[in-house]
Amino acid sequence: MIKAILFDLDGTLLNTLDDIKNSVNYMLKKHGFKERTLDEIRSFVGDGAKQMIERSIGFTEPKEQVLECLSTYEAHYEIHKADLTKPYDGVYDLLNQLKEKNIRLAVVSNKPMPQVIPLIEGLFPGYFEVILGETSELKRKPSPEMLFYAIEALELSKEDVLFVGDSDVDMQTAINANVDAIAVLWGFRDETVLKKYQPKYIVNHPKEILTIINK
Repeated sequence: MIKAILFDLDGTLLNTLDDIKNSVNYMLKKHGFKERTLDEIRSFVGDGAKQMIERSIGFTEPKEQVLECLSTYEAHYEIHKADLTKPYDGVYDLLNQLKEKNIRLAVVSNKPMPQVIPLIEGLFPGYFEVILGETSELKRKPSPEMLFYAIEALELSKEDVLFVGDSDVDMQTAINANVDAIAVLWGFRDETVLKKYQPKYIVNHPKEILTIINK
């Protein structure tokens, strides 16, 4: 019996892409780089802000320049992270019904923790018992460390939980943690990418997750 669901954030619970794109392109323009399209930025996200910035500017060295670009992005995104961001259709209904069923909820994101907390507190107050973003203490996904930490914090076992995500990074995380995964198709990766990881379930709408829980 499933006792808890662990959710990725960007592309799973929240459509954050427009705000991310605007902040990335602000950074690129300020530092003299060509701006990126929405589809390009969609392909860059998933395993941390620094990696996204490296892909956006097209290099990883010199590190000082990467970190300067990252700092510019983070300062802009801090102010504008909730301008256009909103939950996907059906997410609130899903979370409310899961709470009614006493299914415990957690967020496990590669987004930096200082960005995760305000979004969760602002858009999902009171829903999540455990909220994890990227920190120096835990290796980010696809390492299983964050999933393990969340499961331990909930005092559950791997068999008690499902992990819901939208990306190849999320699916690899579930494999690494030996946790059953639900891949969602409304996020940042398409079905062709996600199917390669053979998740236990693939869904097109949040209400389908309730059907899985009710089995």
